[in-house]
Amino acid sequence: MAGANHMEALTGLLIFQLRAAAPYRAAAWDGEEYACVQALLDTLIRLNAIVPADAIMPFRERWRVEAIILLSRNAQAAEDGLLAMRQEKLQWDEWLAVNNVLLRLRSPRLFERTLSELIIIHYFTVVDSPPMAGGIPGGIDGYAGPPPYRKFPQGFPVSRVYQFMLKQTEGFTLFAEGPHDVFYAGVPVTTVRAWHHPGYLMSGSQEDRVEYMARLGNITSSQAHQLFRASTTIKWTNSAEFERLVDWLLEQQIQDIRKFTTGTEKRLHASFPDMQLAIKTRVFDARVAKREPLPDIAVAKGFSLRPQ
Repeated sequence: MAGANHMEALTGLLIFQLRAAAPYRAAAWDGEEYACVQALLDTLIRLNAIVPADAIMPFRERWRVEAIILLSRNAQAAEDGLLAMRQEKLQWDEWLAVNNVLLRLRSPRLFERTLSELIIIHYFTVVDSPPMAGGIPGGIDGYAGPPPYRKFPQGFPVSRVYQFMLKQTEGFTLFAEGPHDVFYAGVPVTTVRAWHHPGYLMSGSQEDRVEYMARLGNITSSQAHQLFRASTTIKWTNSAEFERLVDWLLEQQIQDIRKFTTGTEKRLHASFPDMQLAIKTRVFDARVAKREPLPDIAVAKGFSLRPQ
């Protein structure tokens, strides 16, 4: 009722009750204590309340979407909480939502975390004639049908369970823009299905991380991919020339990453710590005539973010 009537004066009392409900964070699924917490979170969301991060964080494991929504309302103060959630087991849409909020903040720590998580690669394809086109077959996972509907104990007011969506859908509102925009909605418990299977948990992919680096560094997606997922085709001549080219290309990639980082520091008004990074190498021998074997190339080239 408080949310529906926009009774903002109750916000302080609701936050007090939320703190008092912290022991309920392990409550039985859809039991009375669980329903109590859901009602508090729902009402605070509908009031557009600014809730201290320390009052929200105890509930982040069981009420991830609600926690992310509330933390985003005071994101500058809640940056530590958002970064902590980013490291936990999240659904893909939840992980994207957290990253999009941090992206909106232009968070230097998001850049640092993402860079440290990136698997930087350079793919080398060696040819002695034009490469042939090819494809990789795909498949579709099976679908076992939807889980049962949620239902709270009799006598509780109808609360909303909050959900994220990665496309504009009726009833969903834009939550945070990013490489993948995230939308949200509060769905009445009596109509929402219980999508809470641990097996669906996943964090963002390496491709997602490259996209966030592009946004934070103000470069295009293709530029970011060439920076962190570089791919070069080398026309074979001899072993010495191949090794020289690989060394030169890796050194160029290192210099480009350092230059990109320095530019992003200025853009975000930050100072990043030195990091030990590495470029992994992958070599594909697509030569037709393989009279001479390819020389062995180190599987990774390590480097410091700051030149020594």
